[in-house]
Amino acid sequence: GEAMKIMEAMLTIDPYNPNSLNNLAFLYAEEERNFYSAEQMVKTAIRINPLERGRYLKTLGFIYLKKGEYEVAIGLFKEVLKIEPGSEWTRSRLEEANSKISPPLNGRGLRGGGISP
Repeated sequence: GEAMKIMEAMLTIDPYNPNSLNNLAFLYAEEERNFYSAEQMVKTAIRINPLERGRYLKTLGFIYLKKGEYEVAIGLFKEVLKIEPGSEWTRSRLEEANSKISPPLNGRGLRGGGISP
């Protein structure tokens, strides 16, 4: 859409703007396209501006969620929640990713209930 064209144009002017890289990557993920490019953009944004790592990891987790790589997305969302424990958006995406896995991962990152003592 229009927002994507604007972000792409901004990156032609300033190709190493971490916020523009992150925003375009998020738009690509929303549209479920250019996943590889989106992933590379977010990783570049993290290298350029590590202080915003939590924000960028949200986008990276969202990319993996949209790609159907739920376990990777879960790991990234859990990492974000360590950095930003109050992020409701991240908590919702974590629940969404967890609901796509059968059986869901428990709090220790293991599948199913296992044997009870």
